[in-house]
Amino acid sequence: MYYLSYKNLKTEADRCGFDITPSRILLYYIIMVVCCVAVSIPFKLNPVSAFAIAVAGTCCLPIALVSFYRKRFEDARYVEVSIYMAQMLSAFTITPKILSALKSTRDSMEEGPMMNAINEAIDHILHRQYSTGDTREEALEIIEKRYSCKRIRTLHRFFNNVEKKGGEYQQTADLLQKDRELWETRVEEFMAEQKSKKNEATASAVVIVAVCWFIMMLSSMEQLHINMASSPVYQIGTTIMLIAEMLIYVKINCSLNIDLLQKVSMRSEKKILDDYHKVAGYDQARENKRSAKRLIIPAVVLLFSLLFKNVPGMCVAGVIAFWAIFDKRVEYAMIVKTLKHEIEFAFPQWLMEMALLLQGNNVRNSIRLTLENASPVLKEPLEKLVAELDKNPDSKQPYQEFLVPLRNKAINSSMNTLYAVSTGTNGDSDTRIKEIINRTIKMTDKAEKMENEDALLGLDIMFSAPVVPGSLAILLYTVIIIMETLTGHVFQI
Repeated sequence: MYYLSYKNLKTEADRCGFDITPSRILLYYIIMVVCCVAVSIPFKLNPVSAFAIAVAGTCCLPIALVSFYRKRFEDARYVEVSIYMAQMLSAFTITPKILSALKSTRDSMEEGPMMNAINEAIDHILHRQYSTGDTREEALEIIEKRYSCKRIRTLHRFFNNVEKKGGEYQQTADLLQKDRELWETRVEEFMAEQKSKKNEATASAVVIVAVCWFIMMLSSMEQLHINMASSPVYQIGTTIMLIAEMLIYVKINCSLNIDLLQKVSMRSEKKILDDYHKVAGYDQARENKRSAKRLIIPAVVLLFSLLFKNVPGMCVAGVIAFWAIFDKRVEYAMIVKTLKHEIEFAFPQWLMEMALLLQGNNVRNSIRLTLENASPVLKEPLEKLVAELDKNPDSKQPYQEFLVPLRNKAINSSMNTLYAVSTGTNGDSDTRIKEIINRTIKMTDKAEKMENEDALLGLDIMFSAPVVPGSLAILLYTVIIIMETLTGHVFQI
């Protein structure tokens, strides 16, 4: 209802880069009303039902337009970021200067928001407008703020480190290029799967509506003598079915408006920290004592039930006893599973940032520098790690205890490598850093494939929803035909 206001609708369209006018919106409304009436005619709906469908279509139109604008907007942002990252990496490997890479990238970009951001960044470096620190970092932050993409921030961190401190950078740039290519492949596969599922949902909606219409037409044959359209139940049921199909289709389109630059919707920081504290402070012995206390009452009930041979009492006591024993354990297991799932997404991003920072900092300072942008699920464990390293800089224990009991083999291996880099053992640090980046790319690829699968799994239920109202309508039509037949309207040839 918010977007029924032309002002609100225009604001959203402008944000997405589309120009709308009152006359164009009016034309869209007219087309929507005509389409709603046109759909009502084959179903022989009365004027009241047709009016209800037209009103529903009018209310759905603004959010359908907004959904269309947002989808096009997100797709365009992805394309801009993809081109920007490819061109910047290519240009920077030729001439490792941020200003030169920005100018080269600008020449390959089309007119649009990204080119405007690049122009502002270049102007900031050249004219040092309102500079309070490193103009190159401030310039790149202009682009980062316009495009909230962790890969862009990682890329910019790499550029800054190389330009400030120099050193060999070609292999790292090649690895980042590989990561970008894998990311593009995953996103394009995700978009193709989205489109395929949307087409399936559209086809199912069309087919189910067509089947409903066919049943209605079949019942209207002269031989049957059934005038289903005259039934108030038919009119109400068909109206609800068509409106429901319309609402579901709009909802499906809205569900496709996923930010392709960062698809994961993390839980609130407070919820994540609460769950982390539950896991970090979990004491199995304490929980066993609590379970034992909770078992006292069901044990007494069970004892008396056995003495008096009360079967319902035995069942109730058994259920309560089961709940007392396993309630907290099941809750703990679910929290651990959720946190591990979130860590699988967050840890590779943190590790990539670490690998780039290590090219000019030691391990302890690099970890400290990642705290500001760390994911909520990693922030407190990282703060604890930094505090422990401040006390014992050369100790391996802080690395071994990081994210316990939520760590997996990949995290364990990565932390051992970071310890080796911090102590200068097991080969030179450059080799270890490249090993970390390579491992990070593999972990990221796995995590983001899981992310895409999770996103599509959440949409599967929505994409199958068009079948529900149509199936209920078919059931209703069948009941009407049976009732008409039982009341005397039989086949006449």
